[in-house]
Amino acid sequence: MSSKKKETHFKENFIKSITKIVETKQKRFLGSINQGMHALFFYIGEELNCEAKNVLSPYKKNSLILEISSSLQAIFGSYLDSQNLLLMTKFAKKCTSEEKKFVAATINWNYLPHFLNLKEDSEWIYYADLIYSQSLAPSDLAKKISEKKFEKKGIKTNNNSYAFLSEEARTFYRNTLELYFGKRLGAAFRQLFEPQDTHEGDILTPEVKKLTHNMLIGRIYNKIIEFQSEYNHQLNLQFNILMWELGVKLIKYSKSIATRDINVVIDLCTQELNARFPSIFNQSELGHSIRFVNEYGVDQSPPINLMQLIPWACVKVLLEIKGYENRFFFAHQILRQGLSLKEIEALILADSFNFELARQEWENVISSQPTVEYASTSGHFTTNGKITIIEPVIYRKNDINRNIYKNPDLFTFFNFF
Repeated sequence: MSSKKKETHFKENFIKSITKIVETKQKRFLGSINQGMHALFFYIGEELNCEAKNVLSPYKKNSLILEISSSLQAIFGSYLDSQNLLLMTKFAKKCTSEEKKFVAATINWNYLPHFLNLKEDSEWIYYADLIYSQSLAPSDLAKKISEKKFEKKGIKTNNNSYAFLSEEARTFYRNTLELYFGKRLGAAFRQLFEPQDTHEGDILTPEVKKLTHNMLIGRIYNKIIEFQSEYNHQLNLQFNILMWELGVKLIKYSKSIATRDINVVIDLCTQELNARFPSIFNQSELGHSIRFVNEYGVDQSPPINLMQLIPWACVKVLLEIKGYENRFFFAHQILRQGLSLKEIEALILADSFNFELARQEWENVISSQPTVEYASTSGHFTTNGKITIIEPVIYRKNDINRNIYKNPDLFTFFNFF
């Protein structure tokens, strides 16, 4: 093979690897959301079942569901309607084994009703595998179950064999994007996941306190707020890590080609990514990812302490500040004060930020905050370290780090289909 052909082949493989990183990360994001939703719904189902133990008549049980739904649906949307709450109670009762819990965490909520009448763990595993292997819609799955495909196959129970544990099967096929964020169901999901500008503080208003099950309403409300905070924070951190990984790959590849021209590499990747993904992966964004990595060193661990505080839009702006520590102290103030992007840009332009005061404030914070081990893996490369645990409070007005719907980069990434 000639040197020119080798270089062309090398470029093609590189572009494929970049595309694969982005595709895999997108699917993992959706998988993470799915697991979080199911854990939340399982908790709600258990809480409702526990509350209903002393409620004997069907009428009173229905009254319980309606009371909870009427208080929470207006805030969090149709996922908290009475029909879904009833489904959550069945989910908590039926999903008892580890195998069933695993299956539930890997399927979309819209498929779940069709699983609840399946008795054996192996049936759950078989039909979950069928969803992936045949890209079944919920209605298709219902048809397969009604045709008793599992019984006709004569499959023996083997609870230790998860046929869909492969990397490809554990991610969600393309239709999942439509189920979560598409026009048909996107509004319902958004209302569940997006922090609300209203209903600040405790839901236990005087009106709610008068209700029979007001304490249960308060517990469910707080659990949903916790879900919103945790997953908004987690997804933003993972998106920052994705941009870091792209920067590392681009820099290393540019050093390996004859021209050593990073702009050529960016152009090649932009053409491919724009054909499959949103405009977020354009020349400017990939250029920022390269600059971000170069500020810290391509062979260094990513600055997780900084990346957990702020979204990608703020990371880019803070590149105008010299020095890692200064960026870090500024990022902490962004989180602490709930600064908007315009306020951040104005502070940097005015050159009026007090870094010494920010340093002192951070030293007071760090003395009382725990740390946690982390590991970030990209291909065969794994970085390890410790980060300070930051309380994931949502500032509803400006905080684009804790609200993906106020983060245009991440929102665009999720909305691609």
